[in-house]
Amino acid sequence: MHRVGSAGNTSNSTRPRKEKRLTYVLSDADDRKHCAGINCLAVLKASESGSDYLFTGSRDGTLKRWAVAEDAATCSATFESHVDWVNDAVLAGDNTLVSCSSDTTLKTWDCLSYGTCTRTLRQHSDYVTCLTATDKNSNIVASGGLGGEVFIWDLEAALTPVSKSGDSMEDDSSNGTNGSGNAQPTTNLRTISSSNSISMHTTPAHGYVPISAKGHKESVYALAMNDSGSLLVSGGTEKVLRVWDPRSGSKTMKLRGHTDNIRALLLDSTGRFCLSGSSDSMIRLWDLGQQRCVHSYAVHTDSVWALASTPTFSHVYSGGRDLSLYLTDLATRESLLLCTGEHPILQLALDDDSLWVATTDSSVNRWPAEGRNPQKIIQRGGAFLAGNLSFSRARVSLEGSTLVPVYKEPVFTIPGTPGIVQHEILNDRRHVLTKDTASSVKLWEITRGVVIEDFGKVSFEEKKEELFETVSIPAWFTVDTRLGSLSVHMDTPQCFSAEMYSADLNIVGKPEDDKVNLARETLKGLLAHWLGKRKQRSGTQASTNGDVSSGKEITPRSITQSRLEDSNTENDSMVYPPFEFSTTSPPSIITEGSQGGPWRKKITDLDGTEDEKDFPWWCLDCVLNNRLPPRENTKCSFYLHPCEGSTVQILTQGKLSAPRILRIHKVVNYVVEKMVLDKPLDSANPDATFAPGLAGGPLSAIGDGSFRSGLKPWKLKPSIEILCNNQATSVMTSVIGFGGPHFFGLSSESKPRYRVQGRSLSNQDASVLSSDSVVVNGASVVGEREGSSPLVDQGNGSLRHKVKEKQKIEDGVLESLEPLWDDGYGTVTVKDYFDANEQMIKPDGGPPRWFSPLAFNPPLKDSPVLLFLPGLDGTGWGLILHHKALQKVFEVRCLHIPVNDRTPFEGLVKLVEETIRLEHASSPNKPIYLVGDSFGGCLSLAVAARNPTIDLVLVLVNPATSIERSQLQPLFPILEAMPEELHITVPYLLSFVMGDPTKMAMVNIKSRLPPGLKLAQMSQNLTALLPCLSSLADIIPRETLLWKLKLLRSAAGYANSRLHAVKAEVLVLASDKDNMVPSRDEADRLRSSLHNCTVRHFPDNGHTLLLEDGVDLLTVIKRTLKYRRSRKRDSFSDFLPPSMTEFNNTFDETVGLLRFASGAVFFSTLEDGTVVRGLAGVPNKGPVLIVGYHNLMGLELYSLIDEFLREKKIMVRGLAHPELLLGKSSDDFDLLKLFGAVPVTARNLFKSLSSKSHVLLYPGGAREALHYKGEEYKLFWPDQPEFVRMAARFGATIVPFAAVGEDDLLELVLDYNDIKNIPVVGDYFINANNDAIQLREETSGEVANQALFFPGVLPKLPGRYYHLFGKPIETKGREEILKDKDSANKLYLEIQSEIEKSLAYLIKKREEDPYRNIIDRTVYRALYSPLNEVPTFEA
Repeated sequence: MHRVGSAGNTSNSTRPRKEKRLTYVLSDADDRKHCAGINCLAVLKASESGSDYLFTGSRDGTLKRWAVAEDAATCSATFESHVDWVNDAVLAGDNTLVSCSSDTTLKTWDCLSYGTCTRTLRQHSDYVTCLTATDKNSNIVASGGLGGEVFIWDLEAALTPVSKSGDSMEDDSSNGTNGSGNAQPTTNLRTISSSNSISMHTTPAHGYVPISAKGHKESVYALAMNDSGSLLVSGGTEKVLRVWDPRSGSKTMKLRGHTDNIRALLLDSTGRFCLSGSSDSMIRLWDLGQQRCVHSYAVHTDSVWALASTPTFSHVYSGGRDLSLYLTDLATRESLLLCTGEHPILQLALDDDSLWVATTDSSVNRWPAEGRNPQKIIQRGGAFLAGNLSFSRARVSLEGSTLVPVYKEPVFTIPGTPGIVQHEILNDRRHVLTKDTASSVKLWEITRGVVIEDFGKVSFEEKKEELFETVSIPAWFTVDTRLGSLSVHMDTPQCFSAEMYSADLNIVGKPEDDKVNLARETLKGLLAHWLGKRKQRSGTQASTNGDVSSGKEITPRSITQSRLEDSNTENDSMVYPPFEFSTTSPPSIITEGSQGGPWRKKITDLDGTEDEKDFPWWCLDCVLNNRLPPRENTKCSFYLHPCEGSTVQILTQGKLSAPRILRIHKVVNYVVEKMVLDKPLDSANPDATFAPGLAGGPLSAIGDGSFRSGLKPWKLKPSIEILCNNQATSVMTSVIGFGGPHFFGLSSESKPRYRVQGRSLSNQDASVLSSDSVVVNGASVVGEREGSSPLVDQGNGSLRHKVKEKQKIEDGVLESLEPLWDDGYGTVTVKDYFDANEQMIKPDGGPPRWFSPLAFNPPLKDSPVLLFLPGLDGTGWGLILHHKALQKVFEVRCLHIPVNDRTPFEGLVKLVEETIRLEHASSPNKPIYLVGDSFGGCLSLAVAARNPTIDLVLVLVNPATSIERSQLQPLFPILEAMPEELHITVPYLLSFVMGDPTKMAMVNIKSRLPPGLKLAQMSQNLTALLPCLSSLADIIPRETLLWKLKLLRSAAGYANSRLHAVKAEVLVLASDKDNMVPSRDEADRLRSSLHNCTVRHFPDNGHTLLLEDGVDLLTVIKRTLKYRRSRKRDSFSDFLPPSMTEFNNTFDETVGLLRFASGAVFFSTLEDGTVVRGLAGVPNKGPVLIVGYHNLMGLELYSLIDEFLREKKIMVRGLAHPELLLGKSSDDFDLLKLFGAVPVTARNLFKSLSSKSHVLLYPGGAREALHYKGEEYKLFWPDQPEFVRMAARFGATIVPFAAVGEDDLLELVLDYNDIKNIPVVGDYFINANNDAIQLREETSGEVANQALFFPGVLPKLPGRYYHLFGKPIETKGREEILKDKDSANKLYLEIQSEIEKSLAYLIKKREEDPYRNIIDRTVYRALYSPLNEVPTFEA
């Protein structure tokens, strides 16, 4: 999302000032209703003579007060001041409502007023997610947010009126006040150091200092306080509960137990007991006195997001992502499904005998609850006993339709209006097509803020195609629908780039050729009411549509920052009909001025007192002084060429340039006079619009673009028309209406045909291209490497290949990849890199631009965009080895910086920034990947720091942020003094410093080749590669190298100074043998400096990591779990199966020795009970649950996955201990992540089976894999049969299996009992286990003993591994397993017994194997067959 109102520049900053944005939010619906999800609820009980009030806070950025009657509720006030989602609200103090928002503020309100905001508290650095207040000490409120901060506020002190002292008082003034215009003072606090856990914050002398509870390292999502305010509990993404003393901010304890984000907390009145709800689907009851979890309640099938308890804390109401509301007796563990809905539950509020339920929908439901005696509901029957383990949760899922909700309908509903969820900006840049949650499609005119047509429930895509027009107006605004309505963002100077003729706008009384600036007229329409109020205050009697005195003159920043707009001064303040906004449903303005921070207010509530402290200066300069920012070169350049088949010669090869907004009929006149009639223009005429230049020189456009020559204007002939992409155009169409490049054809019955190619010369437009380029998404794309096709404009600034788009629709887009797919790695070599650069480095005079490296082939559905930012070479081909793999799952675009380009670093930042903003606006829910190589890493960090609210994933490859510590620093002055004739030697030297030529030559050499063949092929590759190094002198000439070294220093300084502002997800790839920069040390520095940074080291690679062997970028992204297609990674929909290259590298190299040594044999059992060699007995069609015994250190796992992929091409998804995948040592287990392992949780088992996967489950878990001496082949299973019931829920086939062979490979010499007694080492493992993610805490006995450690083992002369898969057990149709626990237990014990029998069988039968010993197998393989055909015992 875009956070509105960007901050201005600080006094000591050297970068160009980023001007503040103006946003207006449109509303078509009843303003008394919410139009987005409800995040929070608060109930105010009636006084003796009043009514009950319900307060709701919404994702639409507003709060509302509802007067509640018996069966209805009426909106009595709207509280509008927040500029982003309202996330929580509590009642505190005397009629004080406190709210928090994603705009990082808290606001206090007079809850009984008509929307009076009394103060804005600015302290958080990120979204504020939660609030809590006390009952007895009603002045105390705590707030928590995504920045990991927790603040405790004393409202009485914070809201004490303060006296203004000069300009030292920071005040919201009337900003954000709805209706009353009361002042909203703002506290602006900064943190200073403290000697303890309390962070003190100082403000100016008049400010208030809150208490900060420091200790959270990650985001905080839930808070709770007891009645007296003596205890504060917090929870969040760290999965722990922290308990604080809010009076001092000191931490008193930390409680572990949850395995996912903690989303809801409750404290009883005394502060002894605490309830927590988590994304791990569990509810836990904690005894804070005993500092432990005393009960766990497995009720929900998905995340628990909301809790509400009865006054006595005996029962809890819970809701969450599973759409269900439950009532649970905390003492008896009885749970009852009260109701189910269509939307996830976000908040609950108990109101006597009813319960308010807020969801992601814009409506609020009131359900019966029996809050005074909830046991009445449970006594009706239908309750079930909540389990206490994660595998026993999801009772609803396990029992299917057996649970019937108690209530079918709510008591009543406070309705909301459907929120907008999809939008498309049409080509005319005045209309936006939207679709809301009710599937209604509407057409908005954003320059008036109204819906001009409601199409009802129709196909959004079909309607978008129907409204498509062949015009292209510059993108002067962006739109998002985060608030459930259209938010239109205007940024200077881009917003002033669009103009239209008054005739096209149907403005009566204005000359048809007058140009109208869309942004300027829109601003005048938005601020018409404000201008009227301003006029009244200044005493000038004039109409709002007449001359309005500007009052105080707003002085422009400088002569270069604004220009006087040439227009009729009589109409400067007139609002034309296409720009008149509604006063019945007026839009709200979100913006900020020089003081006070962002604010929001209806345009009809502006009172005329607002000035430059409240509005951006450029808005006032435009509206009051009629000044616009300086206009960049907006000429459109085009050429005339004969159409195919024409024999007519062109009279001039000159380039024509004209204003981008030039009527086509004037181009026709020129073509007729100059080209068809062979009547040259009078080049001496100073008034000529098109004046022929010298031979081959440009033709320039002057004046207003009208076409005049020495001859009389040619009257248009009906037989002549202009074609664009073989489509006829209207003679009144503007040249700008076709974007670039233009392909026009002139058609006539008896005249020749011409093709006209146009391209923009504007520095602002990235479409200044070489002749072999096309434009995609506002950026150039080289289209000749593997063919190109025509483009169509989709109306949102995004151009697509028309032919390919049709093919994409017809052929369909892949939903997922098949296992062992071809990633193309090794088919392209480094020599191809140099060959590709031969064409790329040719000078064409163009600026930096984007290109797509391969022919257009659609990636997976909903694939994110990947932007490659190159290193010093600047060519953009640095990813060439990885293009084929990446293009399967990304929309890949590469930045090309021409050899002679001298764009400063800030200019490159702006180019990338504009691209990601366009992408984010078109797909706000998808991440954008920035892969930065060396210099590109600095560029990526700079862009991320400037755009913290856009979902970015940075992949930094040896980032050059450490260039000042480069070991080559002494050589840089020598390079500057080196004579030109010696520069040719520099690329050779740099090639060996930057990368390893041997590694580059190994790229396409198969690892399985014999050593002799490897050496021969490497020698051949080196011989072909070394001559190419001379082209480095052309890629990086002397002047370019010196420029880029300066650019690199500037980039590193810029990026390093802004690391604190980077909120993006970051992956750093560091070469330990980098001779260019100290990448190894720099990676560790970045990990400690960045908010969310993962590092992977490559011990044997150099600086040019992406061009060297052994590095597959997509594989690294997958191994670190960085690939996702939405805001949050899904372990199943975002999983990419291993490619053939990944499979070969893993099982031939990484675990090749283990595979060779174990000589694994596989048996399976057919349905008739026959045991056969191979996996024929395992079903091919899922869902299949493979359940077995976990060998020591999981030795059987790799051969099992290997065999399923080789024989069946089936990906087995293993359920692993969360510590291996998410813990501190998870870096060591990247291989498990690559092959689909997920944390062992009930949710993941649920998702695995629901997706019909083959799932591998070890009920004994770590207790079996890390067993003690003498415990080989002994099962350690829990008593609960929950996986059986989960399998039955989905009709999965259960396949028991046994694996034997650990004792033939390793000898266990030190188990946990031995290790924990070793000094230092034992303490290390004990402490590590205390901090590790815990499983089965509530379970007693051996199965609960899941200590993690590295056992001491000694290798043996390898024997052999044996796997036996038992007879498949069908659960489909066996409903008794779901309904009857005894039936489930019976099947559970049957599976356990089957595995024990299989283990005994294999242990006995392996004695009959003549090739059990590795020596015997090796001799047999040498004489007869490959590894997997070595015989074994007869089954």
